[in-house]
Amino acid sequence: MELKEPNINHFLDALQQPAIVADKAGNISFINKSGKSLFGWDMNELLGKSFSAIFLTESPLSAKNELQQRIAELQQWSGEIEVNRKNGSLLPAMLCLSKYPAPDNDNDKALLLFSDLTHLKTRENELAEREARFRSFYDNSTIGIYRTTPAGQVLMANPALIQMLGYDSFEDLASINLEETGFTVDSPRAEFIALIEQKGSVRGRETYWTRKNGSKVYLRESSVGIRDKAGKVIYYEGTVEDITDKRLAEQKLQIREKYLSNINAINILALNAQEPIELFEILSAKLTELLDADNCYITFWDEDKNKTMPFYASNMSAEEYKSQSTAADEITMTESVLRAGHALIAEDVFNTPYLSKNIAAQFPNKALLAVPMISNNKKLGAILVGYNNPHVFTEEEVYYTDVAAKEISLIVDKIRRLEELKVSEQKLRQMNAEKDKLFSIIAHDLRSPFSAILGLSEVLAENLDYFTEDQVKTYASTIHQSSQNAFRLIDNLLTWSNLGRGKFKPVWTQDQLWLIVDEIMQPLLQAADNKDIELKSEVDHHISLKTDTNMLMTILRNLVSNAIKFTPRGGKVLLKATQGDGGETIIYCIDSGIGMKQELIGNLFRFTENTSSQGTENEMGTGLGLVLCKEFAEKLNGSIKVESKPGEGSKFMLILPPQN
Repeated sequence: MELKEPNINHFLDALQQPAIVADKAGNISFINKSGKSLFGWDMNELLGKSFSAIFLTESPLSAKNELQQRIAELQQWSGEIEVNRKNGSLLPAMLCLSKYPAPDNDNDKALLLFSDLTHLKTRENELAEREARFRSFYDNSTIGIYRTTPAGQVLMANPALIQMLGYDSFEDLASINLEETGFTVDSPRAEFIALIEQKGSVRGRETYWTRKNGSKVYLRESSVGIRDKAGKVIYYEGTVEDITDKRLAEQKLQIREKYLSNINAINILALNAQEPIELFEILSAKLTELLDADNCYITFWDEDKNKTMPFYASNMSAEEYKSQSTAADEITMTESVLRAGHALIAEDVFNTPYLSKNIAAQFPNKALLAVPMISNNKKLGAILVGYNNPHVFTEEEVYYTDVAAKEISLIVDKIRRLEELKVSEQKLRQMNAEKDKLFSIIAHDLRSPFSAILGLSEVLAENLDYFTEDQVKTYASTIHQSSQNAFRLIDNLLTWSNLGRGKFKPVWTQDQLWLIVDEIMQPLLQAADNKDIELKSEVDHHISLKTDTNMLMTILRNLVSNAIKFTPRGGKVLLKATQGDGGETIIYCIDSGIGMKQELIGNLFRFTENTSSQGTENEMGTGLGLVLCKEFAEKLNGSIKVESKPGEGSKFMLILPPQN
């Protein structure tokens, strides 16, 4: 009786062996439960998909084609392959390919049965690895292996022992009597023999042997006495381990513990330091003493400018060290060590890729050790230890300096974070003060002109029929002036608000300065005439500058308006410009007004300080205009200075950088 395909599938599902059924084109029509469990795919993900496209993505094209040909011809075949799992891993498997029975021969398919070879391959790899390790142990062992007679004849010695004792070959070693010449006086062989006779073996006995050149080698020996049937020792078989380096390392460890204790003392002193400069003075003094060095340098790293910032040097003042010049294309030791992320050594500062020769020539050092200061993946700077004479650095010197740098990095990072918190706190206080000032302006300075406008306009509306033409003009003029004051205040508030939100960015254009001055002077002439003030400008027509015209006009308009406000009737206001020797443009606003005290000058450009006062004819103001002047001047890469004395007028100077 011929089985139906569903019955066969049911039979395959019962198999513990993974199975896949595919047509002659290699398209999958069935996968049993074991296959789903092993490979991770469901039937609906595989149905009609190419077996090669799903399971053989990592196989060579030739292997894919060969297997596809066997499937197409329904060949009976078995072999090892690697198939893909859904999770992306490769599975070593044994594939058995055979014909899959169908109700009619035209629809015969291929049956692919798999056996998971993962465990077998793992065992094979483990065995191969163990065999390789075992073979390597004998071929490359650093432990000496020997066999000697009680009389001292060497019967066997491996290369490690021959090298350990300084001989050229086994024959060279076998030519001596080990009992007579192989052991030092302070490690008599009789003690070893007595232990073998008493206990039959020796385990981990530390002893001195003698090298061919007469020097001592410190060994840890384990040995057993091989006896004949009568119980007599016929030879010794054993191993020896050279622990000379270990003994030296123990001595170095004792020295290292001493150094670490000193470094710990440095850390305690550093933690008690109140200022960074005090911290680095302590560190520098202790490190130079610890390493017997001549100089110690501390540098910081400016991540934004990608630049080394000298901070402290043990052999010069902080000001002198910070003033050391470095060209943009020159390489500093700090930059190199931070890029490397580990200690760097320059045993010849004039012949190293880590430091430019021009920089090296500015300092007395012949050799330098640099270690990075890094904390929480942030590059803080570096510690540089210098020697004025040629010096070969030891591992200990590198290690101690590196440990100190890591400890100090944590402290520096803590100090930096505290400073950032202080700055944030100051900014927050300033923002709160500015908010209070803004509310004060809105509540008082902005309310006053609107109150005047409302009051006067109400009086004018109610008494228009009774007022003379001159009275109406007076009221209208006052209302207009109050409206101008309110508008100017609102405009300044909006400008200041946008500045705070970073909305103003310079739009650079090349302009003639006299044209800009002429444009801002025209609207201000009337205000000057109303107070009988002589308003003049003296700007050479040849002065041209690259600037943001609107920002510059705002600065000049505020400066001239301020000058008119605080200049009495009959006074003078002059706006002029010159170019300095360095190419900078200086614009002066000079008035013959009432002047101001020095303490007021210090607060002129601070929004949170109350610097506003009435003009010579009770003109109102908020002090916000000068704050805008300073902000805009800085955006133009310039600055503002003030010179003034009470009763002697004021001189404001807008300094703009040289034009490229």
